[in-house]
Amino acid sequence: MKKFKFNLETVLKIRKLSVDKEIKNLSIIAGSMNKIQNEILLNQKNIHLTSSKYSVTDLKNLKLYENYFKGLTLQNESLQSKLKEQESVLSEAREKLIVVEKEMKVIEIIKERKLNEYHNRLVKLENLEEEDQTNKIHIRKMEEEKNEESDRVSKPIPIHKAKPKSDKPKTEYEKLTEFIEATKQR
Repeated sequence: MKKFKFNLETVLKIRKLSVDKEIKNLSIIAGSMNKIQNEILLNQKNIHLTSSKYSVTDLKNLKLYENYFKGLTLQNESLQSKLKEQESVLSEAREKLIVVEKEMKVIEIIKERKLNEYHNRLVKLENLEEEDQTNKIHIRKMEEEKNEESDRVSKPIPIHKAKPKSDKPKTEYEKLTEFIEATKQR
C-alpha cells in the first residue's frame, strides 16, 4: 500500500510559516513594550533617587533639579502614550495571530481526518486479506479431507480371517501376536 500523502501539505506549511511570522511580530511588539516600560521605571527610579539626595544650597542648583525632574516627568508621559499606542498594536497583532492559527488548525484537522480515513482503509484491506487467506486455508483443508475420504473409500478394507475359536482361553502370547498382526495390517 502507498505511503500516506496529504494533498494540502504545502498549504499547511505556508500556514505554519505565517503563524511563525505573526509570533515573531508579536514578540517584537512585546519586546518594544517591555523596553518602554523599563525606561519608565528607570526614569521613576532616577526621580526618586535624585529627590532623596536633593539638597539645594543655591537657587541655580534648585532650577537645575526642577528642570531635570520636569524633563524626566515629561519623558515618562511621552513613554506612557507610546506604550498605549503599542498596546493597540499588540492587540491587533494578537488578533492576527489568532486568525492565522485558526486557519492553520483547520488544515491540521483536515489532515488528521484524512490520516484516520487512510488508517481505517488500511485496516479494512488487511482484514479482507486476512479473511481471504483464512478462506483459502479452509478450502484447502476441505479438499484434503475430501481426498482422504475418497482414498479411504477407494481402498479395499482388509478382511481378517476369523480363526476358529477354541473353547480354551488364549494365552498372553497369542493375544500379543494377534495384536501385532492387527497393527501391521493398518
